Order: sequence, then C-alpha cells, then structure tokens
Amino acid sequence: MGPGHRVGIAALLVIANFLTIPYYPVWSLTLIALYAFVIRALCVAPREP
Repeated sequence: MGPGHRVGIAALLVIANFLTIPYYPVWSLTLIALYAFVIRALCVAPREP
C-alpha cells in the first residue's frame, strides 16, 4: 500500500468526521486536525531510494 492510498484513507476519515461534528464537535475537530497533520506528513516525507 503506497502513500497515495494512505492519503486517500486519511481524506475519507476527514470527510467522515465532518458528518459527526453536530454530535461530537470537539472530538471531531480534534480528529480532523490530526488527520490533516497525517496527510501533510505523508505528503512531505522524504522518499527512500
């Protein structure tokens, strides 16, 4: 599973957490921020040769 798949999964989790904002606002926003950090980390990670 490459980094593209991992970014896609994290993006789907961000979208899923937008649906739970009315029920769990603090927890949902915390997870959205965490998944955004994961996406950023996957996109800027150095590539191994």
